[in-house]
Amino acid sequence: MNYVNIVGLRIANIDLYETIKIIEQTLREKSKHLAIFTPNSNFVVKANRDANFLAILNQADILIPDGMPLIWASKFLNTPLKEKVSGSSLFFSICELAARCGYSLYFLGGDQGVAEKAAFELKKKYHKINIVGTYYAPFGFEYDDSENQKILGDINSKKPEILIIGLGAGQGERWIIKHKKEYPAFLSIQLGASFSFAAGITKMPPEWIKRNGFGWLWRLLNEPRRLWKRYLLQDIKIFYYIFQQKYLKRT
Repeated sequence: MNYVNIVGLRIANIDLYETIKIIEQTLREKSKHLAIFTPNSNFVVKANRDANFLAILNQADILIPDGMPLIWASKFLNTPLKEKVSGSSLFFSICELAARCGYSLYFLGGDQGVAEKAAFELKKKYHKINIVGTYYAPFGFEYDDSENQKILGDINSKKPEILIIGLGAGQGERWIIKHKKEYPAFLSIQLGASFSFAAGITKMPPEWIKRNGFGWLWRLLNEPRRLWKRYLLQDIKIFYYIFQQKYLKRT
């Protein structure tokens, strides 16, 4: 697998089809644990400010480019990535694979009740899907040893082959890297807002909007109060960091 360096992140030069094939092989062989993260421009900006977060991200087995700014950046750096791999598209592809092949899933995170609602809706969409458990993680749970032991105990009792986490950027990735040896799943993946999409709480953007790089605008228009600062003031800094990488040889 080839990689593209975007401000220190080792982004896999991979498309959605190839990603699913790697996941399918890992689940079929059951010989290792695969950790997948889906960085976007927000991740690049945060990693540029936080060396620990950068190190956490690079401990993933695969970093998938979830955002058109990463595709544009790779072209600007003359190391083009194949395509944007939307986290939401990857989520539903994994659910379809699990339903088709009989792999079990566990959902951790999301707002209270959202993972359960997502599981309910997914069982209507994929009749054979086997979601063995969901767990709402309360605010600050990652610093609460007793809460983490409850979570790990529940995951271990359900023995999922796939663990999907829907927590905030950085929170889910840190949890996976810290605890991935303490539970039996063969795939761990942080997919942010995917539970909310699956539950029907947040409306999915049409494919043509995602394909043309305007998924961020769709979300901004649907959640302006929560996202305006991130998209209009913070994430735009990725272009400054990419300019530095190309012309100042900063990595």
